Amino acid sequence: MSEQSITVTIADRPYKIIVAETEKDNVLNAANVINKKLNEYAKSYSFKDKQDLLAMIVLQFATSNIKYEEKDDIVNDVVFEQLNDIEKLIDSYIEK
Repeated sequence: MSEQSITVTIADRPYKIIVAETEKDNVLNAANVINKKLNEYAKSYSFKDKQDLLAMIVLQFATSNIKYEEKDDIVNDVVFEQLNDIEKLIDSYIEK
């Protein structure tokens, strides 16, 4: 897997990072999303410095991630049950 060095700017600070070539677009898009959220929060909330806004953005993203992980677990459980049901049907068909 090929890696490359890119610079992303978050809250007006550049960060030089090394990413897999396949992840470059995702990382750049993520930085854009963070900066857009930062601008939205700056217009809506009072803050001492951008660190306060970044903390709120991280909290929002972490909360969303937890919610999606819980949904993913539920979906995985349902799929696993359905696969077990299908396996039982196949086994009963083969036994006949």
